[in-house]
Amino acid sequence: AVVSTQSTGDLMESKVRAELGKILPAHYKFDRIIASSKPVPITPHHKIDDSKLYCKTVTLELTESGFKNTILEFLTPRNFKLPQPRQILTHSGLDSLDIIQLSHYLTDVFPCLTSSQNSIAEMLLVCPVGKLWQTVSILTASDEKPPKLKTRSLSVVSRADLSLCVDSSAVIFTNSSNQLCYCIGSHAGTLYCGTVPESTVLWTRDLPDRIESSPCFASGYVCVGCYDKQIYVVNADTGGTVFTVRTRDQVKCAPTAEESVIFCGSHDGCLHKIICPNSPEGGFDSISTVVDDKPISASVLPLSSSVIVCTLSGKVVMLTKSLEQLFSKSFKTPIFSSPVASKDETHIFVAMVSGLIVKLYAKDLTVERTVSLSGLIYSNLLFHQGNLFVVSHDRVMTCFPKTLTTPVWSRQTSDKVSSAPALIHDKTIVLTSSNGVVSLVSTTTGQCLGSYSLPGQSFSSPRVCYVGRQVFIVAGCRDNFFYVLKYDP
Repeated sequence: AVVSTQSTGDLMESKVRAELGKILPAHYKFDRIIASSKPVPITPHHKIDDSKLYCKTVTLELTESGFKNTILEFLTPRNFKLPQPRQILTHSGLDSLDIIQLSHYLTDVFPCLTSSQNSIAEMLLVCPVGKLWQTVSILTASDEKPPKLKTRSLSVVSRADLSLCVDSSAVIFTNSSNQLCYCIGSHAGTLYCGTVPESTVLWTRDLPDRIESSPCFASGYVCVGCYDKQIYVVNADTGGTVFTVRTRDQVKCAPTAEESVIFCGSHDGCLHKIICPNSPEGGFDSISTVVDDKPISASVLPLSSSVIVCTLSGKVVMLTKSLEQLFSKSFKTPIFSSPVASKDETHIFVAMVSGLIVKLYAKDLTVERTVSLSGLIYSNLLFHQGNLFVVSHDRVMTCFPKTLTTPVWSRQTSDKVSSAPALIHDKTIVLTSSNGVVSLVSTTTGQCLGSYSLPGQSFSSPRVCYVGRQVFIVAGCRDNFFYVLKYDP
């Protein structure tokens, strides 16, 4: 991890570390502290505000001896394309993830760059062309304007105030009163249950800490993870707690339900299985196992006779339903994206943060094929009708055939996407972008069919639900609200 701080004469790295240690959890470790010549603008929710980020450019001037006069500063243009080698290159549009990633790469390639010698806004580099290109993927600003998006197909019908950012994604279910409901959490620790489409509150529940985990529904219960190191199972009709599992670290993973069984990972590297009772008189049970020494952030993939777990160390693990390990495969970069399986469960697809997509045999996790994208991948994959849909952080959505060969199509998205895509009637993909744009995309051509701009950033995955012939899309936003939108085809 990298911390960016404003440079002053008497602000030393040890002092910064000491101050951070007072306010951050013990497991937050920083590889280095990098000074910045300008203060980094922060949103009311303590995130880097990329819309106000003071920026210029990263310029690499090519000479016979390599790259020189490289100045790292920051810029906010939104549109990018990959540069050609041996050109003047520009990296721009950095958000907080970009800053960490690029700073990490640059300081690995150039060990001479330390906070005492250079600020993050003034780095002078000399490097052979090949070494830099093998290590750092650099983007160049594009003058091409994105296509103007239509807005006629989506409209807000209701919203709910959850007090703080809503990065969690909703679960849609029908309660015992036959009401179509959603349940979602917020950074305030609020677990909110409302009706679709009115957002009439049915119950709320305040948990002790922040909720980023997306809840799931199983056998009349809602399950969700919390930053207080616990997994909560609550009554779907009342919100009352009926069962908890205590872990050794935060729970950001979205639990996955398979009938009356729930699987959920935690940041201590453990996988937890919760068995819900089939009747009110029955009792709950749970078992846990250590999968890795690194966190589990991606949702678990249940198959017919096994479960697949991915970790932030880059490990893919297959376990039995009783959590006994069968096979394991390790890769070099973290996995945030949840794995998906082909319809016949013969293959599993996994995306690494680095942009590497791997097709594995489901029987033993051996690799059949790989393909690399230029952008980082934090969004979940979507496998539908023999095609794999991937959204990367360079603002590109790509449709691959299941063979992972030549793409069927590739299209630019409104902004970076960290959320999971959803489907409407098998023909339309719904995406929420970091800039708050909810987009409708054709599964066959990638064409944008419509959009709606929420009033804040969105990292919440959209969910689709049907009321008669009407279609509604629900998603959270960083303006502290949860939105229900009506889709008009």
